[in-house]
Amino acid sequence: MGQISSRTISQFTETCVGASEPDDIVVPLTALLRNEGILSWFVGSLAYVSEHGRGFGFYSTPKGWQDRYVEQSYHAYDPVFRYAMTNQPSTTWSNCRSRACAKGAGKKARAIFGESAEFGLTEGFIIPVNAS
Repeated sequence: MGQISSRTISQFTETCVGASEPDDIVVPLTALLRNEGILSWFVGSLAYVSEHGRGFGFYSTPKGWQDRYVEQSYHAYDPVFRYAMTNQPSTTWSNCRSRACAKGAGKKARAIFGESAEFGLTEGFIIPVNAS
């Protein structure tokens, strides 16, 4: 991933301020991330995922994985989303996996990475934003 210019961030911020519909943000954010090589993304609270099966957005994430994730309540076991609840620095999925395994992660937590790979989700980047 490269650097996103200040001008691009400023333009995107103006877009967000003027947004009246979620798609007013989703479409330009998806394009901005795609330019950086990010093809799938999620923004939302984990409670919202567990209660409603969606967040602000699962974008370009395979529908089968979304369904499995919600049906299996993976939010409770997933080392990546558990990490999202911290105030730690951004990191990769593989770092989350390594930390979880080093701390004795359970079978379900370890299985999530293998199952997500069945849907082409093998590596990613997470930026924890814990508002609590």
